[in-house]
Amino acid sequence: MNLVDAIRLTAREPSATAAVAHPDPPDFTSELNIEPAPPPNSMNSNFVRIELFLSPEQIQGLLKETVGSHRSIMTVREVAQLLRTTSHNVERLAEEGKLPGFRLDDSWRFHKSAVDEWIAAQEKAA
Repeated sequence: MNLVDAIRLTAREPSATAAVAHPDPPDFTSELNIEPAPPPNSMNSNFVRIELFLSPEQIQGLLKETVGSHRSIMTVREVAQLLRTTSHNVERLAEEGKLPGFRLDDSWRFHKSAVDEWIAAQEKAA
């Protein structure tokens, strides 16, 4: 799960409230010796600045989802979510030997590092 998915998941939880524009965000720039951002018209057009004001519960949920999703062995469903495809497609690729995985009882399992390498190889081939 990437950061954006974790934020979306956290925002959907009943205890989490939707992001609301903070009426007067705190100014920590003077305390931290940070230069204020230049006006938008002078920035690189590819630059995007995002400010999130999250409650402690939202931050905890965000970190829990982000850190908790980093496992070394992944299931078919986890690989399907990572690749944004169906479980059926992941199983088919594994059975054809195109996606590196192994069988544990009747289920496919995948090493996270091997899947990451496979993704990188697919990106180079494209």
